[in-house]
Amino acid sequence: MQRLIIIAIAGIIVGWVGPLLLGWTVNSGSAQEQTKAALTELKVELCTERALAANAEAASLDFNGRRDLAREHAIFPGSTSYDTAVANACARELQKPQN
Repeated sequence: MQRLIIIAIAGIIVGWVGPLLLGWTVNSGSAQEQTKAALTELKVELCTERALAANAEAASLDFNGRRDLAREHAIFPGSTSYDTAVANACARELQKPQN
């Protein structure tokens, strides 16, 4: 009986504490960061597509033109202003030559 209790306690320690110590768990902070990064990436793609639909020659615009175009298309439903990170990344994407 005593041996069974020791094995059970060892199993709990190895099964629960081991992954924590080795970093095999996802905590809410890292999950939120990953979700925010994925959402920002999606918004950048949407912003870029919307901006290119409005102006196919966006790559030929100067910095201010690309920035303004990106800011205009980085406003999404439910918000009243653009997301700076999305607008900046969108403007960088607009600078790249499009196929």
